[in-house]
Amino acid sequence: MDAPGLRQALLEWVRIFMRRSMREFVGWINRSDLSSSQIGALMRVYHRGECPIWGGRSTSRTGG
Repeated sequence: MDAPGLRQALLEWVRIFMRRSMREFVGWINRSDLSSSQIGALMRVYHRGECPIWGGRSTSRTGG
């Protein structure tokens, strides 16, 4: 297979793979009953790690 043919084959594979992946992901979102904000928070935690909600400060009056 020549380089342009290989490139076209890979682009077609990526197009099909992404369409199927997104269809499955959207289906999971619809079945999960999570809000878009919750999905965004989950994606952030998955990709970036810890996600502080209160800026790392305690909200209790005891200082703990």
